Amino acid sequence: MDKTGKQTIKEEMILRDYLAADRTMLAVDRTFLAYIRTALTLLVAGISFIKFFNSFFVQALGWALIPFGIITFIMGLERCTQIISLIKSSAIKRGYRIQSSTTIPQPLFSFTITIKERFTNIYKSFLPATSLTEEKG
Repeated sequence: MDKTGKQTIKEEMILRDYLAADRTMLAVDRTFLAYIRTALTLLVAGISFIKFFNSFFVQALGWALIPFGIITFIMGLERCTQIISLIKSSAIKRGYRIQSSTTIPQPLFSFTITIKERFTNIYKSFLPATSLTEEKG
């Protein structure tokens, strides 16, 4: 093969890699939207159970569904931010730059990372002092 043929194959591989990165980012967006949809469904179902039913069991179920909806949203947000960070760091290691953006707004992304760090610090503060020294050593 001549130089022009090799150059064409290389350009096609680069284009394919960029398209694969875009597909992956779109899949992350789709997954994040599914988490939001599930969280809203749980939240609305919980509020509906509380508002429209008089049975103690159904109202208790409604009160249980509301925190599950909130937890589902937080888990989805955390999971998607982890995946986005992993994809971007992997791309940087390989020399690629991902230009596509996600539907997760940057302030929400930063807020999630901050909240995660704070909860981690709070969790570590409840651990016995011996387990913290063992991790460092």
